[in-house]
Amino acid sequence: FVGLVFLTLTVAGRFLGGSTEEFMRAYLVGFWMWFGAGAASLGFLMVQYLTGGAWGLVIRRLLEAGAKTLYVMCFGFLPLLIWVDKLYWWATPAGLADKVIKAKELYLNVPFLWGRTFLYAAFLMAFTYLLTKWSKEEDETKSTKVSARLEALSAPGVLIFFLLMTFCGIDFMMVLEPKWYSTIYGFLV
Repeated sequence: FVGLVFLTLTVAGRFLGGSTEEFMRAYLVGFWMWFGAGAASLGFLMVQYLTGGAWGLVIRRLLEAGAKTLYVMCFGFLPLLIWVDKLYWWATPAGLADKVIKAKELYLNVPFLWGRTFLYAAFLMAFTYLLTKWSKEEDETKSTKVSARLEALSAPGVLIFFLLMTFCGIDFMMVLEPKWYSTIYGFLV
């Protein structure tokens, strides 16, 4: 209910306030904050399964609940993709004509951004689904086979998560200024 109230206020803010460009930048900041909370929950959940420490048992359900917000948050990418030309200068006709952008056009193009975003969302939702499903199964059966599956999925999952979130940070945040680049930015995000 609270989410629907704020979604309504967000949509109303778009039509009552400034330009689409200003709205999209504000949306990106808010989206990134809440998306990051869900993604961090999934990352910590995988780390907890890998370490197997007792510290994670206390917060496992909280991390699972936080990760499950990704089911909704992944749809939050849609406004960023639909109005990509209002948010990112490189997606405008003037940006596409720029020689620096032309040199990066293999990476900075809208269809490739859609494809990468679909990959991010698919990974995040699939891993969230499997980890929470198997966790419930582990609670019900107390099976060590399920624990082994959780670890086996989390081991490559942490590496994939790190790489995907690095590129997700680059794709949605760093490219706000496409002529600037950093080799550490995605990692820091």
